[in-house]
Amino acid sequence: GADDLGAPGKDIYFGYGRINAANSITPLTHVDGSIIKTSGEPEVYLLEGGKKRHIISPEVFHSWFDWGDLIIVSSSEMSSYAAGDDLTFKPGTLIKASGDPKVYLVEGANKRHIVSPEIFVGLGYQWANIVLIPLSEEDKYNRADDISSLGSHINGTLIKTADAPEIYLLDGGKKRHIPNPEVFISRYEWAEVVLISDNEMSNYAGGDRIGLRPGSLARAANQPQVYVITDTTKRHISSPAVFSLLGYRWERIIITSESELNNYITGEDL
Repeated sequence: GADDLGAPGKDIYFGYGRINAANSITPLTHVDGSIIKTSGEPEVYLLEGGKKRHIISPEVFHSWFDWGDLIIVSSSEMSSYAAGDDLTFKPGTLIKASGDPKVYLVEGANKRHIVSPEIFVGLGYQWANIVLIPLSEEDKYNRADDISSLGSHINGTLIKTADAPEIYLLDGGKKRHIPNPEVFISRYEWAEVVLISDNEMSNYAGGDRIGLRPGSLARAANQPQVYVITDTTKRHISSPAVFSLLGYRWERIIITSESELNNYITGEDL
């Protein structure tokens, strides 16, 4: 919380600088992409755009994140964030309500019924990936057009062809390349990948590459610096003490290539 004086950083004349009491009592804040909760409450939130988005159920949580990403924050920090919209299922999630035989694919605020087992299997989906939810949660999604043909897949689907290693995310009707396994595991699970035909793959225009999930911890294999990723930016965590103070876990650091980290603009140190 000190104001730096003299030469940048600690020096023999001013030490770490002049004490700034206001800075010292300002609550910690975490970066966008962080998954946060307080120790005394069950609610879990995603920080996005400086707001906290309530993750409405454990099933929704698992469609996006891993419990190992969860950070415990103080009540004062939690109260400093304005509330945003609730977070619902990741696009492309398969859902089914208890007591209802219909299986739906989530696409934004909509759900699309897959009309038959033949269509389900023909589109490359796996029964084991269906998420069982209460009917009250399924009712939060608007019913859109049924999926009744094998022509194409919906936004949020992970796709690849049988003969090529590249995996893509369908987003906005375009295929966005997932460039390496480190990026993939920061966001997805291998069981979600759907095999499609070469003909269907050729129908999708190419989109922007996919990067590490915002909030991911990453370092290059040949470098000691650890960064937290915030969309297109990487922010260096300036010391082990700061790392621990922010509630991060060493085992959550993704080891990636220097070339992958070079895709992100260097932001302000944490």
